[in-house]
Amino acid sequence: MQGFMGGYLEKNMQTLMEVQAKLGEQSKALTPEMWSQFMTVQSPLLQGVMGGSLEQSRALFTQMQEQMQKQTEQVLGTFGLKR
Repeated sequence: MQGFMGGYLEKNMQTLMEVQAKLGEQSKALTPEMWSQFMTVQSPLLQGVMGGSLEQSRALFTQMQEQMQKQTEQVLGTFGLKR
């Protein structure tokens, strides 16, 4: 699980950095007024995308936690130990 989670988080961070870099490159041509208009329109959209991504990550993490807990209980049970 540790190997999977590390790779998963690394990929998410890499994707975020790529999106930020692209946005930074594209925003160089914008005037402050154009930037303000862009953010006004895009803000709800970006919040929805980021919120969805965070919710998906939270759900995956919760699922992995539950699986690890079950596996730990099974291993402990084989040794006659209970929680």
